[in-house]
This record gives sequence, structure tokens and C-alpha cells, in this order.
Amino acid sequence: QQGDVAIVGIQSTDPDMIVLLALADLPAGGGLYITDNAWTGFELKSNEGVKKLTIPSDGISSGTMFGYDAHSGSLLYLGNSWTFGGGSFALSVSGDNVIVYCLNGDGSTQFLYAAIYQSDWSAENPDASVFSSNESALPSTLPENCAVSLPESKRNVWYHGRFFGSKNEMLNDISNQENWMNDGELSDLFTQLLSSSPSSPPTKAPIEPGSCSGMQNGDIAIIGIKSLDPDMIELLALSDLPGEAAIFITDNAWTGFALKSNEGVKKLNIPPDGIPSGTIFGYDTSTETFLYLGESWVGESGRLALSASGDNIMVYCINGGSINFLYAAIYQNNWSIGTSDPTAFSTSESALPNSLPANTAISLVMTNKNYWYHGSYEGSKAELLVSIADQNNWSADDDSS
Repeated sequence: QQGDVAIVGIQSTDPDMIVLLALADLPAGGGLYITDNAWTGFELKSNEGVKKLTIPSDGISSGTMFGYDAHSGSLLYLGNSWTFGGGSFALSVSGDNVIVYCLNGDGSTQFLYAAIYQSDWSAENPDASVFSSNESALPSTLPENCAVSLPESKRNVWYHGRFFGSKNEMLNDISNQENWMNDGELSDLFTQLLSSSPSSPPTKAPIEPGSCSGMQNGDIAIIGIKSLDPDMIELLALSDLPGEAAIFITDNAWTGFALKSNEGVKKLNIPPDGIPSGTIFGYDTSTETFLYLGESWVGESGRLALSASGDNIMVYCINGGSINFLYAAIYQNNWSIGTSDPTAFSTSESALPNSLPANTAISLVMTNKNYWYHGSYEGSKAELLVSIADQNNWSADDDSS
């Protein structure tokens, strides 16, 4: 995803070096690309170069510092593991851009992060010839905190901010040019980056406990709801969930602007070894549960009690104080239209967070008390989300115990 990798250092004084920071676990066998070709707003030019890294068999853990180094005896992790991807990759001492990307299954480009130094981003233009080798447009698919522009810098630049916090907090800091230093004569960027940072980063930067730690929409899906006492909510991990991150469930309504506070919130601190993709777990109020982590949730606020006459459930995590919704479900009702007046919502009503894609929410309009997904458990994350979001793949009754 965008921001799973960030650029934290660029050395254009020979030998070239680009230092990257993984802000999510990068999967084994994936292909990662860096290029100094310009993005025109429509395509990447091909007059410069591309380097490719095949991610090692054990993956790259979130927090790992790695990158590309043209020096043959690199101390930078994976510095000499990049292969030819096209053209001639050579950073210009008079300014250049670096774009990090991967390829989707259909061959399309998925931009992850971008940086430009000694210049600012240019306007998009279908005429590729207007871009010099020092210029580039910024890919419009990249959020603001997934790119950094350093127009006043010298030929070597490096991030010197903190190396702790959630993924979103780190991206915000790295994209802030005030957190960067530069030098015109530097010849060992990696050593300089390590020694100049106020937090003295190791090659593995710690993730702040209790944060989202990179979790995205649809990394968790709701696959079961039991409102007949004792309450139960079954969840399915559709990605590896990072250890020590925190997730929340609530039956408070989302108004379109904020969560109400008249119902309840439960919090789960994910175990240190994480929750592997494909694991069924959840929340259970029964005294003897067989559901993994069923009794591990703690009260965060209010009282979570599912209504037998209809309710909603939101699964979310917290990024820098902001809510990041992961999945949502409503039963015996459909989603309401958002309004700034919270009194418009009964305890059985809620708006759907507009940050959630259509396949990361389910509306179960059947008038029952208990619901469970009975579809396939095979396929990709995207395929499973589509299947789970289809009401036809759910069963319901009023007496399941």
C-alpha cells in the first residue's frame, strides 16, 4: 500500500545511495522498484533508470531500514541486492526525483512513496518532453504524507526526525521538510543518518504500542454477530495483524462526523506475536468461551451490549488520535444518512463511515438476532471481502446459543 515504504535518505554524491524505511511488513517474494525517471502525470518516462529488489524469503519487517547502494561493500541492508530494471539509474547532483513503486497483478504501477530534491514537483503534462532529467510531477495517487519535496536542499539529504510512532505519524514526520538535513560533500549517508537522528534509530525502528501499526481497511472482517445473550462478535484476520497494536469494537453509532458515546467500546491489545492472516478470533461475553481471544477484551468506555432489535458494530484502530475504520456491520437495519445532529440516531441506527470501501461493510436487513457468514474461506483478501460483504452469503436465526 501507499506509505508502506518511505524514503529517509538520498545520496547523489557518488556512490549513489537511497535509504528506505519499511513502515509495514513487506511480503516475501514481492518486487520493489526505484526509479529516477520522471512521472508526467500520465506515465513514467524511460530516459533514466530503474532498479528492482526482490524481497527476501523471510520478508522485510516493519521498522527495518534498508535500501539501494551503488557502493559494492555496502553496510546498508540489501544495499547490493538490487538488479537492473531498465535504463541507467544515476542520481543527479543538480537535483532529481526518486519514486518507489511496485506492480499490481495486472501490471499497473502502484506508487508507494516519492521524493524530489533541489526542485519542487512540476505540473502534470502529457508532453513528456517538457520534463528535464531533474523534474517530475507528483503521482496524484499518493497522499500528501507519502511524498517529500526538498527544493532548497543540497545534493545529499536525510531525515533526522524520530523513528518511533504509528505508521501515519511517521509518514507525517518524514514528509515534513523541516525534519530533513542536507550536505553537499557527504560520502557516507547511512552512517550520517544513523548518527544525526535525535532518536538514534537502529535498523529496526520500534512501533508505538496501541497504535494501528499499519493496519488498513479490510484487514479485519466481521463474520459473526450474536445478540442473543451472551453477546459474541466473530472476526476474521485478512492480513497479518501486528503484535502490540490495538483494535476496538463499538456499538456506538457513527453520525458521519463522530462516534456517539451512549453505548460501549471494547479494546483488544493484540498479543506480542501478532495474529496471523486467516485466524478467526473475536469478543465473547460467555464465561467459558472457545473463541480465540474471546475473553481478552477490556472495557474502554460505556457498556457494549448488542441489541436483539438491531444494532451496528464498528471495528477500528487509532492513528495519531484519529479513528481508522477497519470494518463495519449493521443488522435488522440499513445504513442511515450521516448528519451532524447525533440525536437523529437511535441505538439501532448508524451512518456508514465514508472512509470504508463498499466491500468492507455488511448490511444485514433480516429481522433476526444472530448472524453468521457461511460463504467461502478461500481466496485473496479482496475476494474474501467481496464474498463477506454479500448478504446472500449469510445465515440468521433467533435461537443460536
